[in-house]
Amino acid sequence: VGHRGAQGVFCRAAALGRALFFDPRLSANGEVACARCHDPAMGLADGLARSVGVDTGDRNAPSLLAAP
Repeated sequence: VGHRGAQGVFCRAAALGRALFFDPRLSANGEVACARCHDPAMGLADGLARSVGVDTGDRNAPSLLAAP
């Protein structure tokens, strides 16, 4: 597989990841996407002391930028 083929696989994988990240159907109640608490406009965090996802948590949503 040449570079073009590998790049195509990467692009499809990235598109799938983006779709899943913004899809609320994956949450416990089917209404909250990962992006709700890990907001791309806020450095993939939410800036709140306590995040509100499916339920109010007891901690904030850490940024995903430093995730391994």
